[in-house]
Amino acid sequence: MIKRFITLLLVTVFVTGAALPALAATVTKSFSEAQMNTIFLSLLPADLANMVTNPRLDLQSGRVVITATMKAPYAGRSLRVVVVPVNSGGISWRVASISIGGVGLPAAVRNTLTTQVLAAWAACLAAYGATGVTAVTITGTGITFTYTTP
Repeated sequence: MIKRFITLLLVTVFVTGAALPALAATVTKSFSEAQMNTIFLSLLPADLANMVTNPRLDLQSGRVVITATMKAPYAGRSLRVVVVPVNSGGISWRVASISIGGVGLPAAVRNTLTTQVLAAWAACLAAYGATGVTAVTITGTGITFTYTTP
């Protein structure tokens, strides 16, 4: 009887394409600063890419510093954005500071750049499969993500 049930279950799975439930797994991935720069640059949103030249990620202990040179109307000035992880039951990201040429920005410009930078950072992490991150460690040379697969 049990043998017949298992056979019927296997036939149902193969015929209907139904999948057996997968077990969740905890995954840890580490990436160098160079690897993170490569993917970040390839995923930079067009509207942000049109505003800056030479964007670069600098991994520092506990934070990511994004630098670039601005185009008009801030031509030649340095953009500096500090992104930090926030742990509130899961990892999310926030812009801790943003400045151009060492000067704070008007709220509208700051909000636009914040939205664009966080979108690029989220795309960068997703490209490496680091979504639903539960832990992150950032050093001066690399970044390590821990997340659970569904």
